[in-house]
Amino acid sequence: NAPAVLIYAEKELGYSKSDIQALKKVENWKLNQGIGNNVRCHNAGIPLDKVNPDSNIYDRIKLKLDELLKEGKELVAIQKAEPAKVVISPAERMKSKIAQTIMGDFDEMVVDKWMEGEFDNIKFPAYSLLATHKIKGAGIKMFREKMQFELDCISDAYNKTCEQAEEAYSHISKGNKKKMITLLEKTIEDIDRLKANNKTIKIPRAKKPKASDQQVAKLKYKPSDIDYKCTSLNPVMIPGKNILYVFNTKTRALAMYITDSPKGFEVKGTSIKNFNPALSKQTKLRKPDEVLPLIINKTIIQSRKVWDTFTTVIKEPNGRINADCILLKVGDVNV
Repeated sequence: NAPAVLIYAEKELGYSKSDIQALKKVENWKLNQGIGNNVRCHNAGIPLDKVNPDSNIYDRIKLKLDELLKEGKELVAIQKAEPAKVVISPAERMKSKIAQTIMGDFDEMVVDKWMEGEFDNIKFPAYSLLATHKIKGAGIKMFREKMQFELDCISDAYNKTCEQAEEAYSHISKGNKKKMITLLEKTIEDIDRLKANNKTIKIPRAKKPKASDQQVAKLKYKPSDIDYKCTSLNPVMIPGKNILYVFNTKTRALAMYITDSPKGFEVKGTSIKNFNPALSKQTKLRKPDEVLPLIINKTIIQSRKVWDTFTTVIKEPNGRINADCILLKVGDVNV
């Protein structure tokens, strides 16, 4: 009967919309108690003054509703006085996560040691920590900006290009400032590599996704490697392309596959097909940490020039991909 009571209050007693909203704050059983049936009879066209001539039912209904209206307005006032719930934006939530995870690690593993006067042999595995904390996208950008700010300040002090920075780091020797700069540059390099690797994971809009999915369904490869800080691209990108870089984390073998077939690469089982053995190359890397960033971060053309710098034995790759292989880069070149 509560809706019927609200209709009566609005039409018969002239309650305003705000009054009706206040009445809605009152519990339904209170609206029904004592007046619900009478109001329903009135709304059905039964004159209440003829039901019981000795009792003015209309006055009793109005008195009851006026009391309930007062209670409802008090409830509205209490609700307005309550503090609004704080809504945390995604950016603020990410900022909080950065502060509690990777920045906390940096303070503990790096800043605390600097404050204790220790500058030698400090390592900060930014790549693995960011991956462990599952920080991506905007979070990586936020952390990089913080590291860049620190690097800029210390660089200004080292190069004497900012008086405030010089004063802030005046208690640290020039040699130790250089060590701080080197660590921060290495940290930013790790951040950029993780950012680049994350891009390779995204699945592009393939022209024939079903055909590509079927080709790579049985392909075994290594999704990522923390030690070498590299991540495999999605294998559905391989069919149809004509250059592919593969790195075996177990043997340290880097392979560059090139095909001159109009169809591009094809994948069958666990092997790359259609590559040209005469154009394709493979070698064992002596220093993967130095070479892999050049392959990952450079353009396809620039990456091919890296081979001119190798002094190790160059041989033909066999086309087989296994669970130790990282699919580094794929693309198109003029063969």
